[in-house]
Amino acid sequence: MTEKNFAVVGNPISHSFSPVSFSKYLDGKNGFWYSRILLNDIDDLDSLVKGFDLKGVNITAPFKQDILELVDAKEEEVNLLNVANTVIFEKKGSIAYNTDIFGVINPLKKRKVSLDKTVLILGGGGAARAVVLALEKMGFEKMYISNRTLDKIRHISLYHDVIAIGFDKIDDVEYDIIINTIPVWIDIFNSLKVDTRAIVFDANYKTRPLEIIAKKYNCEYIDGVEWLIEQGKKSYELMTGFKDGKIEITEDDIEKVRFKSKKIALVGPMGSWKSSVGKYLAEMLNYKFCDIDSLIEEKAGMSITEIFKTEGEDYFRNLETIVLSDTIKEDNIVVATGGGIIERDKNIDILKENSWNILLYASPAECLSRISIAKRPLLKGKNVLKVLTDLFEERKNKYFKVSDLIINTENSSSLKIAKILYEDYSKTFTI
Repeated sequence: MTEKNFAVVGNPISHSFSPVSFSKYLDGKNGFWYSRILLNDIDDLDSLVKGFDLKGVNITAPFKQDILELVDAKEEEVNLLNVANTVIFEKKGSIAYNTDIFGVINPLKKRKVSLDKTVLILGGGGAARAVVLALEKMGFEKMYISNRTLDKIRHISLYHDVIAIGFDKIDDVEYDIIINTIPVWIDIFNSLKVDTRAIVFDANYKTRPLEIIAKKYNCEYIDGVEWLIEQGKKSYELMTGFKDGKIEITEDDIEKVRFKSKKIALVGPMGSWKSSVGKYLAEMLNYKFCDIDSLIEEKAGMSITEIFKTEGEDYFRNLETIVLSDTIKEDNIVVATGGGIIERDKNIDILKENSWNILLYASPAECLSRISIAKRPLLKGKNVLKVLTDLFEERKNKYFKVSDLIINTENSSSLKIAKILYEDYSKTFTI
């Protein structure tokens, strides 16, 4: 079966629920797998697309506009909004889409909202533009948009039938629907006057700024998770061709991520800096650091080279599974695994069930430049680049399968990579 790899891309990205919802229905189905990619720069994406033969990506902040520089074609919504949240990689080239409008349209259609309602849109960024376009496509005519910076929304009102107003004018009109794209609480929300028959809709599923307003006025509230799910259904269809739309997120799903996050495992090929990045990251998090290969040597009383020479690979792999299983029981730990940890399905199962698995990527040529052949006797006398290339090709889909997060370690340092991972982790999980 041909593997088909997909991912969501951004910075930060660990908070993304897309892998939670997609993986429930994609993982293993017709060879589909889905992960997260943490980018430092949009240029990092190209080598990951090629390295893992990605078939598609979802794009989140801050790369929704930057990605347009890399694609070959754009669908109508992308040209209108100048941002994309989905890119499909085909033989004829890459195509950019924006499915955010479905995150607006479908929740309102479900509630059979009358098109003569008056709508207020809060914010002036890409999400706000998507709301305006979605409402236009639905046929709403009474639309207002408000933002702290008037110039941003005046530009939107030049191209769309929506009235731009400052925060000081919000109270001049009574609204039936308020759609908020501002991700943080701001003082102006305190002055919103909302009828109990109104609908309050937050675009952001993590911060939910207007949830408190909806409770205050006892009106209907649409959570940003519904936006995420509905735009995800369209993205899911574009990526896979499946139209069953089985995208959902439960509290159990979220709790599973919280549980896994307390145990960080670094996976990837030799030379991808698992040990050096792991030590730095553990120090930053004040977590314990463990190296699986070192623990195996300690348990066996001999070096990895000696184990392979005297006992064979099966003996080593058995020890590896035992040590991994014992080590991963601890919380607040960073574990550097061996490059072949994913050779056994049992190890993949242990990792997927118990730990937050970060795949460190570097091309075989880059990995070779980091490896000391003198310390790896098994590589002596061989065409090492070919060995590393063949190994990566054999293992890349297993690495991808086990990963919760992927980062490109090329063109950087192990310390910088650790800092990027720390910042992403600390923005998502409680430290």
